[in-house]
Amino acid sequence: VRLGSGCNAFVSQAIIRTETEHSPEITTQLMAMAEPRKLRGHKATATCCISSRDRPGLVVTSGEDGCVCWFDLRCKDVQFTIDVGTEPVSSLCFKTGNEDILYASHGNEIKSFDVHMLSAGSWKPLESYSYNKDEVNQVVCNGRSSFLASADDSGDVKIIDVGQKCLYKTLRAGHTSICSSVQFIPWRPWEVITGGLDAKLVLWDFSKGRSQKIIDFSSDNSGQCLNPAFVHSIAVPEMDMVGKLDKICAVARGDGIVDLINIESELSRKGASKGCGSSSSSRNNVAKRVCLDYSVGGHKAAVSCVAFSQFQEKGRFLISGGNDKTVKIWDCVRCLDSDNNDNRDLLHLNIDLSKKVNWLCTNQSDSENLVVCDTTRVVKQPQPLFHLFFLLLIATVSSSSPLDPKQLKALKILTATKDPCNNHTNHSSTTITCDDASPFRRLTHLDLCGNRLNGVVPSFFSGMKSLRHLNLADNSFRGVLPFNESFIKNLEFFQVRGNSGLCYNNTVLSWKLNLGIAPCDKYGLPLSSPPQKQKEEEEEEEDDYDDDDDGDGDGDKKEEKHGSTNKVVLGVAIALSSFVFFIVFLILLAKWSLLLK
Repeated sequence: VRLGSGCNAFVSQAIIRTETEHSPEITTQLMAMAEPRKLRGHKATATCCISSRDRPGLVVTSGEDGCVCWFDLRCKDVQFTIDVGTEPVSSLCFKTGNEDILYASHGNEIKSFDVHMLSAGSWKPLESYSYNKDEVNQVVCNGRSSFLASADDSGDVKIIDVGQKCLYKTLRAGHTSICSSVQFIPWRPWEVITGGLDAKLVLWDFSKGRSQKIIDFSSDNSGQCLNPAFVHSIAVPEMDMVGKLDKICAVARGDGIVDLINIESELSRKGASKGCGSSSSSRNNVAKRVCLDYSVGGHKAAVSCVAFSQFQEKGRFLISGGNDKTVKIWDCVRCLDSDNNDNRDLLHLNIDLSKKVNWLCTNQSDSENLVVCDTTRVVKQPQPLFHLFFLLLIATVSSSSPLDPKQLKALKILTATKDPCNNHTNHSSTTITCDDASPFRRLTHLDLCGNRLNGVVPSFFSGMKSLRHLNLADNSFRGVLPFNESFIKNLEFFQVRGNSGLCYNNTVLSWKLNLGIAPCDKYGLPLSSPPQKQKEEEEEEEDDYDDDDDGDGDGDKKEEKHGSTNKVVLGVAIALSSFVFFIVFLILLAKWSLLLK
């Protein structure tokens, strides 16, 4: 399988050859999602994450433990941690034009830190601003000047001049409840836009300290009505995104809707606006409002966060996360196309998670470009944006109708080919959610050797009871091999060599199986080389942190206890050694005195 530049940002594709009882050869496309990578460093729920624009792969996260963690996605461990304070850190942002400076809000205070001081081991903040009366929900930096904006629980928004180190303006009387989100408008350097739990979106001229436009969603009855239309989060495209997106704002609402609103169009309208509009005209004139709700594949519960994509064609996709434990990937270009009447194409990809989403961000890398903070202390990095495998199986038959999902049950042989070209394939497809082995229960032969497949090996392979030949060699799989010894011994042929990032759990599988891959360390990463023989007694390696995603901290307590025990033993040893030395010294001193006499 050739994964070239023609693949889009989200899904790599492969052409394979399959064989069933009814059809000797079928051309099939595979798309996939792997298990999320876990970024560990917090001792309580992760609240926020941001990614660097200057240094792809750098991600900074905050948590309810009052800490900020820095991650380099090329490394397995947290790089360093800032102890901001005892209260939760609610929001983060880099200083525009100088990402060595980081702003973090906790409680009603905002602190700035210099990364150069952090690398030297100092946590002392450069500056501290305590202008907000209540807890700060979001802090953002102006891209064109030295202003910070901070929204708090009182409904006020503080504009802080970090150059002069003073409060510039207070924006009040716009929200009657908590102000949850704030963003500067890049093409309007003296304006900000805010959203709150009063279901209002407010556009402000902060140079004058007054609102210019208020959009009220409280009377909007479209979509879900079970939850109020609170505005939980807003996102505004950067200037280099505006060319393809126009001057819009994305709004994450409590009723499960994501709104795309043209800011310039709203400012040109007189009076207050309500709800989702239905006006439609030229995109470059007065564009329609777009409501991405459940009817077009949207969220089933409150939408907690939105962000425009930073990878490849920046801004092409809008990413939203919600309390329905999903992340939605929306094609913004299609959404804003006034000539597009096919709403089925708006949702590009759906990612199912296990927890509610608190925050998310993307980075500029071609892979591993989505980071999610959920309701656990472990920050997740879902992998569907570039990995290849079986979660979605799209089957197309040359010059005929799509493969019936029932035909998959008759599938016996599946072999990947080296030639992905198929000029006769049509565009119709059948999508099959495949998170278990049931559609492939009669599969006996699976050969995916040498196809540059990446991600983790799907665990549902072990549920294929008829499987006798499994070849996964010479790919780029990583993580822990999810098979037990009985499954492997039941195979007539099994090969996983040539996957340098793949390893096996040596408490589950014996080195005598000669798998050709290294055993795992306690982090689930390959050791430098496979052992020559199995040790009679393995060193006790406990990694309670791995399984303690909910943040009860048992693993940390055990580690602290173990460390404390070692310190006590060391202290006793030093004390005894000192006592013996002292006795020997007294004896020598006595002998020396006798010699003098």
